[in-house]
Amino acid sequence: MRSRASSLAAEDPGPKSGPEVPLSTVLLFESGIGVVGLLIAWAFGIEIRLGRTDATALAAAAAGFAVLAALFIVVVRVRWVPLQRINAKLSPILKTLFAGRSLGALLLISVVAGVAEEILFRGALQQIAERYLSPAGAIVATNVVFGLAHAITPAYAVLAFAMGVVLSVVLVVSDSLVAAAATHAVYDFFALALYLRSRRGCPASK
Repeated sequence: MRSRASSLAAEDPGPKSGPEVPLSTVLLFESGIGVVGLLIAWAFGIEIRLGRTDATALAAAAAGFAVLAALFIVVVRVRWVPLQRINAKLSPILKTLFAGRSLGALLLISVVAGVAEEILFRGALQQIAERYLSPAGAIVATNVVFGLAHAITPAYAVLAFAMGVVLSVVLVVSDSLVAAAATHAVYDFFALALYLRSRRGCPASK
């Protein structure tokens, strides 16, 4: 029996260490979000303005990233049941999409996702909301949608709402969609790389 078990163990290659979803599929999906944003902007006659790229935009992006990184660390470290449920739900999703990818691939995904989601939510939807609501109301309305789009759990929807508010504030303070997209992309890369490393799903070095 022991030799048979050893033989079976030797024949079983074990779970795949790489991601289960091709990189091209992830990039295509994320890019599609940006295309949807551009189509919505076109339909409502909205110009997607990149905005400023000066020191103010850089400072706003840096401050926004610091807040998002702090929120991420709280979610990962604090042992509170709703936050633990987020981790439990996210772990298999992140493993399927990202485990085993190189840092370069994670960076590429983060940049595409950050740019695409900001085009949709802050570039298009927030400008539409500003036509009907106050600036604060537009931020709230936009990020209710942002939170619902990330509603893996109720707590994660609330967390995504809060993170979206941070990104909206970066946009308003800096008058720069570039700053909001940069904040989003850098945060995504930081969170993915750190989370996967902490779960022993460390990205490949190649």
